[in-house]
Parts: sequence; C-alpha cells; structure tokens
Amino acid sequence: MKIYIASSWRNQHAVEMLTKMLRDGGHKVLSFIENETTHDEITDENLGTASEQFNFDTHSATSADIVVYIGPSGCDAWAEVGAAWAKVVPIFGLWSKGENVGLMRQMVYMWFDNYRELLNVIPLAGTAAEADHLELIRRSKRDAEKNLNNFVPAPSIMETGA
Repeated sequence: MKIYIASSWRNQHAVEMLTKMLRDGGHKVLSFIENETTHDEITDENLGTASEQFNFDTHSATSADIVVYIGPSGCDAWAEVGAAWAKVVPIFGLWSKGENVGLMRQMVYMWFDNYRELLNVIPLAGTAAEADHLELIRRSKRDAEKNLNNFVPAPSIMETGA
C-alpha cells in the first residue's frame, strides 16, 4: 500500500520512525523528509526547489492509498490533508495533546491515540471488505466517544436527599 505522511518538520523523528515501521510492514511510504527540498519561505533563490517540494507533497498526498497525519502540525500538513480529502483518500490521524484543529478534524477518517493502534488498522484498509470493517471500527469509536460525551452521572445520595 502507498502511504503519505503529512506532518511538520518539528515531528521529523516521529515521521522517520513511522516511515521505517510502515516499510518494514511492506508498505511504500512517500516521505517529504526524504525528498529534502523543503523551504519554509519561498524566495527567488529557492523558487525552483520550493515548487518541486510543493508538487511532490501534493501529488503524494492525492495519489496515496492512505494519508497519515501526525500532529501537532501546521497549515502545510493540513493543506495536504485537505487535498487528500478532496480526492477521497482515507486519512488516519495520530492525535497529539494540545492539537488545535477545529472543524477540519472531520476530514480525518479515524483518529488514534498511539501509533500501535494505527499500525494495527492500516493493513485492514486494503480491500472493499476491509473498508467495511474499518467503517465498523470507526462507528464503534464514534459511538463510544458520543456515549462518553453524553454521559450524565446518576445523582448522588447527597443530591437526592435519600
């Protein structure tokens, strides 16, 4: 399976480690880090390589079988997620405490609290039958979160006066 990891340079080590684990599992990983033409700011001097990086990142995100988002990340990674989402590429996210995402978090097909859960689910994303299984997992997680958010504790003895 072809996988693109959307993230920030500040998560370089996490991207490199996940890339290795996915490749060890037999997946092809497209890495913005290995492409090594990244520029934070476009100037006349780096316009060519910045354009090459943009083309690599957007093509990789939109042509992958799966995009993995590692947070927290900035606007470039979220732009890649948006491009993938528009091309109906499934997006899996590694949630990070303090992530400031907002409404656009809904583009992520499934959020994970740790990389082990993510690595267990990625092999299931290969076929239509497995996609149905993923949808069941997603619904189950969503229902559990919804139930937790709607949980109202029973009144205590002190509140009821019993």
